[in-house]
Amino acid sequence: MKLIAPFYVQKKRGRKLIPLETMLRMYFLQNWFGLSGGDRGCHLRQLRHETPSADRLLQSPHATTLLHFRHLLKKHDITRKIFDDVKQRLDASELIMHVGTIVDATIIHAPSSTKNATTSHDPKMHSTKKENQCGFGMKIHSGMDAQADYVYTIIATASNVHDIAQTHALIREDDHIVYGNSGYLGMEKRAEIREHLTLSNIDYHYSIFRNSRARHFRKH
Repeated sequence: MKLIAPFYVQKKRGRKLIPLETMLRMYFLQNWFGLSGGDRGCHLRQLRHETPSADRLLQSPHATTLLHFRHLLKKHDITRKIFDDVKQRLDASELIMHVGTIVDATIIHAPSSTKNATTSHDPKMHSTKKENQCGFGMKIHSGMDAQADYVYTIIATASNVHDIAQTHALIREDDHIVYGNSGYLGMEKRAEIREHLTLSNIDYHYSIFRNSRARHFRKH
């Protein structure tokens, strides 16, 4: 709440702001239960039924109000600050082991017909093919602690950026081992890793099958 408060300010004119804590709780619930702005209302009753503790959190601000709140967080890069804050707290509590990292990449699909103000496709989106499936959108590159199963780093790129291109940015310098699926074959040969004093001394292992867990990995 302290990260958001400086930007969540009541204007002289307009509707009175909903309490920040209520908006933040709604924001979390929307993310945890995968509710979009459009379908939020039709799932509220089901959410209250399945999760009694959620009932006291749902003060039901209008979907547009919640959308504006999400835009506020994005505008001031607050979601990133929240992510980093949680990571620091877990680190301080020694809940992140820093033994090894699992690197992976996921395509976030977007409608191919989406246009921007210039009537062209969003330049941040791109067509790609992954695991014999075509897609259009962005790609999220993630680094996950191999012991704690906690994603500590995420990087967004256009979907046509190869998985291996962001590997060096996902590895922590105190990691001893890095796991990747077959899409990361040869990551230790990348100049960003090979020429880095610390990263070049890490053991790099690959999975036999895509998306398998760390225990199924083998050294290349």
